[in-house]
Amino acid sequence: MLRPVLCAGSARRLCASSSAFAAPAGAARRFSGHPDMTVIQNTAEPKSAQFQENAAGMAAAVADLEAKVAAAALGGSERARQKHVARGKLLPRDRVGRLLDGGSAFLELSQLAGHGLYGEGGDGGGGIAGGGLITGIGRVRGVECMVVANDAT
Repeated sequence: MLRPVLCAGSARRLCASSSAFAAPAGAARRFSGHPDMTVIQNTAEPKSAQFQENAAGMAAAVADLEAKVAAAALGGSERARQKHVARGKLLPRDRVGRLLDGGSAFLELSQLAGHGLYGEGGDGGGGIAGGGLITGIGRVRGVECMVVANDAT
């Protein structure tokens, strides 16, 4: 089976699934709690070179994703944010934070929409951070709501 993966160096390539990670025949067994559920046995070998290479590649991909999400969370450029505040307006994340119940979770959606859309941009990736919107699901007065805030920065 071929699957796209991010390898060291961030180049996308197709890699064949390794037989070292393939489940042996009959590896699935019935879950004792429910007759329709099966448990697939773990056959990964954490000390193998391929596992270590994949783990390092995944760690690099996660770090890259976290950096892009953090840059997108800033919104527009520093200059645009300062201009927004100088007009006496709250930044969009501050508005969302004030709307939501204190201490409640916010599941943000589409954080990287518009990433890389244009040349170099304020989000560090040449795009419009979040597509110019902050969208997500949050709790307002005890009710889970869809929240959409325009990000004019």
